[in-house]
Amino acid sequence: MSLCDTNIVTMQPTPQQQHQSTQSIADYLAQLLKDRKQMAAFPNVFNHVERLLDEEIARVRASLFQINGVKKEPLTLPEPEGAAVQLNEKVYVPVREHPDFNFVGRILGPRGMTAKQLEQETGCKIMVRGKGSMRDKKKVSTLKKIMSYSERAFRENSLPVYI
Repeated sequence: MSLCDTNIVTMQPTPQQQHQSTQSIADYLAQLLKDRKQMAAFPNVFNHVERLLDEEIARVRASLFQINGVKKEPLTLPEPEGAAVQLNEKVYVPVREHPDFNFVGRILGPRGMTAKQLEQETGCKIMVRGKGSMRDKKKVSTLKKIMSYSERAFRENSLPVYI
C-alpha cells in the first residue's frame, strides 16, 4: 500500500472513509431520534435527559453539514425559468351519497380554522361553492337572482370544492 492510496500525506480522509463517517453519524442521529421518541412517552419526567438529547441531536445535525471541520456551502436552486404555473382543481363532494354528513362544516371547521390551517400548510386556496356552502339566506337569494338558469341549476345540485 502506498502513501498516496491512503491520503496519509495530506492527512485528509478518503472519500470512502468520509462516507463511512457520515453513515455512522446518520445512524447515531437515528438512534438519538428513536430515544427522544421513546422519551416522549414520559413528558416532563426526565427534563434534563430531554434537554441533553435535544442538544446532542442539534450538535450531530450540525456536524452532518460539515466536512473536516469546514462548513459546507448550502445548496442553492437555480433561478426559475418561464412563467409561474397556477393549477386549479375542482373536487366534487359526495353530498347525495352521504346526505347525513356535514361536509362543509368538516372542511371549514370552527370559524374556518381548518380551511385556514390547510391553506397555510399546503399553500393552496380552498373555496367551497354550491348548495349549502353559505349560511346567509339573504345573500343566497340575491345570488340566485343574479345567476343564469344553468349556473343556478348547477350550484343547487352539486357542492364543488375549488383548490
